[in-house]
Order: sequence, then C-alpha cells, then structure tokens
Amino acid sequence: MAGFPTHPLDARHMANGQNFEPMRTNNFELQITGLDGNMGEKIMLAVASFTAPNIQQEPITVPYGNSSVKFAGKPTFADTSITCNDFVGIDTERTLSEWQKKAYDYETGEIGYAEEYKKEAVLMEYDTKGKLQRSWTIIGCWISSLNLGQFSQDGNQVRQIECTFVYDLIMPDD
Repeated sequence: MAGFPTHPLDARHMANGQNFEPMRTNNFELQITGLDGNMGEKIMLAVASFTAPNIQQEPITVPYGNSSVKFAGKPTFADTSITCNDFVGIDTERTLSEWQKKAYDYETGEIGYAEEYKKEAVLMEYDTKGKLQRSWTIIGCWISSLNLGQFSQDGNQVRQIECTFVYDLIMPDD
C-alpha cells in the first residue's frame, strides 16, 4: 500500500481499514427450518450464543516397511452448543422442549422418527452493516440435551437455556 510500508512489528497496513474490517462474533443468525408453526423464528430471536460447528478428519495410517503414510479418513462432526435467552412472550423454554419432545416424548416414552426431529439449520454471518458475508447449512440437527438453566434469588440476570445440538453434516453455502 502506498505510504504504508509493512513491518513485522507494525499494523500500519491495517490502519486505513482497507480489506481489514474484522468480522464480529455478535453479527450472526441461526435459522432452523422445518419446525412447526413459528418455532424456528422463536428460537432464532432467542439465541444468545452458538458454538460454531467443528469438523474433524481422523487420519487413516497405512504402515509400510519402516514407515507409514496417512490418508484422509471419514469426517466427524462434533456436537455443538446453543444458549438461548428465555423470553416471556415467546416462551423459549417451551419452544425448545417441544422440539426435543419430537425426539423423545417424556409423557409416552416414545422415541420419534428422524424425519420428525431432525431439522436443517443455517448459520449466517453478517458484517457490521448487515450484509451477509457467509453462511453454513447444518444438516440433520436436533437437540440431544436440554439444560433449563439456573434460578437464583440473588440474581437479576436473563434466564438462559442451554442445548446440545447433534448434527450429521455441515456445508458452506456458495
């Protein structure tokens, strides 16, 4: 860049902001599709934090002679977590409980069919002006754990509910 020599101990190349606008962690949205009524919208509006999915590939090691080589193995997708604020008007707890109930109905003891509880979600990342920068489609997600949070007579904080999401696949959108 003209007028801004680079130096390994200097950040002048970022000083004018050109091509160095940082993505912020608070400019995101998690949309879950295929839920009954407006359950997906209720969850989207209540999301306080979301741990981005984790993709891992275990290597396949093939020994030969006095050495070995490694090849890409099957990918695994680690469970992720979501924290939602509980709002009186949209009853976040009930909304999340109803979705989880599709996998396990605690009243009847039935375990649901995958087509009933597995849903698709889209994680969208925005810049500070609200322009979509990138998105990921999360396939086959469902709630495997629902933590209803804590209550405290000492507190005045927003009640939060934590969920563990299990999913089959994540793919970047074009």
